[in-house]
Amino acid sequence: MTSFVVLLLTVVFLVMLSGYLSVGEAAISSVSAAKAQAFGEDNAKLAPLVDWELAERQKVIIAILVAHNLFSVAASSFATVLATDFWGEKGVFWATVIMTILMVLFADFLPKCIGMALGERNFNVILPGLRAVSVVFSPLIWILEKIVAFFSGLFHVDMTLESAVVTRDEIEQLVKHGEESGAIEASERRMIDGVIAFDETRVSEIMVPRVSMDALEVNETIADVVSLMQNWEHSRIPVFRETPDDIVGVVYLKDMIPYLRAGKMDTPLSAFMRRALFVPETMKVNDLFGMMRGKHVHFAVVVDEYGGTAGIVTLEDLLEEIVGDIRDEYDEESAPIVQLNENSYRVKCTESLEDLGAVVGYDFDCNDVDSVGGYVLDKFMGFPEKGDIYRDDDWTIKVTDVGEHRVNEVIFTRSAHEVQKERHTKAQEE
Repeated sequence: MTSFVVLLLTVVFLVMLSGYLSVGEAAISSVSAAKAQAFGEDNAKLAPLVDWELAERQKVIIAILVAHNLFSVAASSFATVLATDFWGEKGVFWATVIMTILMVLFADFLPKCIGMALGERNFNVILPGLRAVSVVFSPLIWILEKIVAFFSGLFHVDMTLESAVVTRDEIEQLVKHGEESGAIEASERRMIDGVIAFDETRVSEIMVPRVSMDALEVNETIADVVSLMQNWEHSRIPVFRETPDDIVGVVYLKDMIPYLRAGKMDTPLSAFMRRALFVPETMKVNDLFGMMRGKHVHFAVVVDEYGGTAGIVTLEDLLEEIVGDIRDEYDEESAPIVQLNENSYRVKCTESLEDLGAVVGYDFDCNDVDSVGGYVLDKFMGFPEKGDIYRDDDWTIKVTDVGEHRVNEVIFTRSAHEVQKERHTKAQEE
């Protein structure tokens, strides 16, 4: 009878140990490195253990898996001995049934639920035990690590468990769930998304293109440009020699004030213009932001791969990528995309084709152009006149405003075919 009780207690103890390890595995797997670091900073006594777990996470996981399997096998073996003593030949069957239920419930499922629910809150109970298990099984862990390294090299696959403190996808998912749960506002999510995308956006995507750029000729005087600058309402204007492809500097409106006060209206722009900052159109926006901060400038000239002027970009353009449109007293209240009715949109041709597609829910498959204006010219196969209309199976495009050598504004209207297709898609989703 004594041996029966000892075996029974041993089985219970081994199941509990397996459950304890499952709690630990779920806890450290569900807690990100950033969250674990924050917990360690707030709990000085546990900080060394947290640092150890973060540094040796792969070894900890291997130790848990090894110990959990050994304890499970040992518990099942002792249970089989007990069951055969009690039920004879049928004991193997009953031991298998009972231990399967016990191990699934009390050594795996329930402990992992507890570990995931408590997360870092049970680190004070979990980490000391995991440290002890790692020390006890360290020789076996070393062997298994070598085996993992061998197969990693054999199959050219990284089998390590190390990961970034927090990934971009994790941040985006957190922000998305935060908005859905009401923890953050939609405007806050847009700002966070803008920050995340900041290092992926290129200058060419946000610049004012050359065709929309105002510029001054270097030989002009203050008298020549005062009225122009009043109409343009810019505080910084690029200065060119002969053609806008040859930008030689930039004029700041505030630099003209001393000359205006002194009545020196015949002063040439070259007397007070500043050196311009030139950047390639392929430059990332975050790199330009850092450069502007370092050089203390708010204005840059964007050049293409051939050295010609592609456009200009300001610090305001960069900030708008994060906070959205910044309207000042000179900005007109005119959104680039305005929905006129259920199926029609008035669109500025300077707008990105990708942005238009995101608003209207359509993939404008045109790899050769980036802007709506380029798409319109491609479809019309030439320069259209005001009132010209293009139709295909999905859209009708009507030109509503043209300028000198460019299309300014168009109206996109869904065709009956596209409307029916969209309704069919929505019905399938529902």
